[in-house]
Amino acid sequence: MDIFKNYIIRSLLFLLIPAGFVHAQQGRFVFDQLSEENGVSNNSITCILKDSRGFIWIGTIDGLNLYNGYDFKVFKHNPSDSNSISDNFISTIIEDFAGNLWIGTQGGGLNKYDPNMEKFEIFLHDPNNENSICSNFIFHHKSLLLDKDTILWIGTDNGLCKLDLKTGKFKHHDLVCQTSAGNRVSDVRVIFEDNQNQLWIGTDVGLIRYHKETGKTSLYCKEKGRPGSISNNIITSIADDNDNKRLWIGTEEGLNLFCPEEKKFINLWHKKYHLNNQNSFTCYRIADPDPADRFLDGLS
Repeated sequence: MDIFKNYIIRSLLFLLIPAGFVHAQQGRFVFDQLSEENGVSNNSITCILKDSRGFIWIGTIDGLNLYNGYDFKVFKHNPSDSNSISDNFISTIIEDFAGNLWIGTQGGGLNKYDPNMEKFEIFLHDPNNENSICSNFIFHHKSLLLDKDTILWIGTDNGLCKLDLKTGKFKHHDLVCQTSAGNRVSDVRVIFEDNQNQLWIGTDVGLIRYHKETGKTSLYCKEKGRPGSISNNIITSIADDNDNKRLWIGTEEGLNLFCPEEKKFINLWHKKYHLNNQNSFTCYRIADPDPADRFLDGLS
């Protein structure tokens, strides 16, 4: 186990080098600031996507922005235009295999943007229609996932639902787990698919393994006094390891390496590994720009 922990620490050492040092040694990191002065609709950025055509999409709390490398085009809700986006608070953006964008909002449901037609199709919750999306509130930037079977999974404040892109029908999937707050899990924050086509769902009550075929769930949550449990129940990010056998789990109280076969978590936070000089840190995103590296984003 000590060898395994040492491997983890070595894997993360490059993350601890101060940014100024990296810039001085390599001399190839140049930042250009893009803000409201340059045409961005709002300086509070919630999500960013580079699409298959090379354009950059930027979600903010007040509008969706398309950046072509020179200029911005801003999309906002227009009550008199049924083809406009449904809401200005953009939470998350992904692209499907046909090049359409799917945009989650906080209050305006789900939007599909066709870049060829240049219009939005809106999907809202209808309490009288069981085939509608289960909620209009899609809060988190990793709460949309397009799986290998072209099913769009959507995390909302009312649980998990999926959209079959072939039929256009939504289906609500209840996440039933025994928690301290009850049996039903509502707030779905992160959705991740592993190489075995299982979904790993980050919530505010822990990590859930979800079997798509059976609907069976397994909940992993913090257990006080038990070594090997997750460091915090509020999950902020999920990624797999390069060998696809382990998961990196970001929480509001540190980073965890999870071994599904052993059902054990290794907690990486300052008290043991000095990853931060604060009482704790939140890992908002885990990125993998290169198969040989693992980067952490948004530590606080």
